[in-house]
Amino acid sequence: MSKVLRSNEIPEYFHIYNVNTEDYFFYKEVLPEASFYLRDRSFSFYESYNEGYLLPIDSGITYVFNNEHPLASKIPVSLFKKFWSCLEDMASSSVFCAVFINNNFSSICYGAAISKNIIEVDIFTEEEYRGKGLGKVVASQFINECLKRGLVIKWDCFVSNMASLELARSLGFVFDKTYKLLSIKK
Repeated sequence: MSKVLRSNEIPEYFHIYNVNTEDYFFYKEVLPEASFYLRDRSFSFYESYNEGYLLPIDSGITYVFNNEHPLASKIPVSLFKKFWSCLEDMASSSVFCAVFINNNFSSICYGAAISKNIIEVDIFTEEEYRGKGLGKVVASQFINECLKRGLVIKWDCFVSNMASLELARSLGFVFDKTYKLLSIKK
């Protein structure tokens, strides 16, 4: 295990889920030059959903669900680059919904990871559009799209991220599980 961790096959930044204290000290010993962040995360699974939230049609809203839409090229790659190499990669391997207001990128909800039939949510709203309900709108459209495809949605966030927890709860997620996440930057 030590040899693998020191190899170039491991990404420069990676996570280890559900670690305990002994694991933490082991990794610190194997990778003494790395930076370590041990944090509590909470998660919930979602398998059924009633309806999505939509903004009024006349509000200049455009929903983008695939990389072939003309506005898709305006989605900042930096938002998902640590999970997907490019928009085409994310679109072919995962699910996403982006919201544009008057053709300006404003919010995205996408699957940061997908395994078997479980998809993990990541969400972002541009600062200028926060507090307007776009997170709930984009997340609900993302949830609807995932459920159409038979996916189970996993919302996972730091226990200190109250905005994310409140948004997820408003969409019907119930957080009853926590775990330790160890992030390592080599």
